[in-house]
Amino acid sequence: IVALIAPQIAQLGSDVLLVLAQFLLLFAACSLLLIGASIVLVSRAIGAPLSHTFSEMMKPLTLVAATRNSIACIPLGIEVMTKELRASRASCELFIPLGFTIFRFGFILHFAATAIFIGALLGRDFSLSEMLLIGVLSTVASFGTIGLNGPAGLAALAAVLRPFSLSFELALPIL
Repeated sequence: IVALIAPQIAQLGSDVLLVLAQFLLLFAACSLLLIGASIVLVSRAIGAPLSHTFSEMMKPLTLVAATRNSIACIPLGIEVMTKELRASRASCELFIPLGFTIFRFGFILHFAATAIFIGALLGRDFSLSEMLLIGVLSTVASFGTIGLNGPAGLAALAAVLRPFSLSFELALPIL
C-alpha cells in the first residue's frame, strides 16, 4: 500500500497525510465507541458478564476486520450468540442477518463522519438540525450499500453530501 501511494505523496506533499490522519482518528474513535456500546448492550440484554461478552464478540469482530465482509460473519455471529452467550436461537437467526444486511452501521458512521470532515475541510459549520439530517441521510444512504465495499459506495455518499453542497470528489481518498 505504501508503494501505491508514494508517488501521490511525493507530488502533493505530506500535508495530505496529516489531513487524512484527522479523519482516521475521528472515524476510529467513533467506531470504537459504537463497538463498545454494542458489546455493553448485548452483555446487559443477555445478562452475561461484560468481560465474557467482550471476549466472545471478538471472534466475529476479528473476522469482519480481516474480511471486510459483514455478510460472511453472519454464521459465526449466530454461533457465538447462541452457543457461547446463550442467546435465543430464534431471535439471533432473525435479527443478526437483518442487522448485518440492512442496518449497515459501518456505512452510516462512515458517511456521517465523511460529511462532517469534508464540511470542516471546507470551513462549513453544521447546525444541530443539519447534524440530525446528516444522520438521517447517512442511515437512508446505507440501505443502498448492501453488498458494496470501498469506492462502490460513492453514489450513496454523494446523496449525503449533495444537500449540503459538499463535493463528493473530496471523499475519494477517504473511501
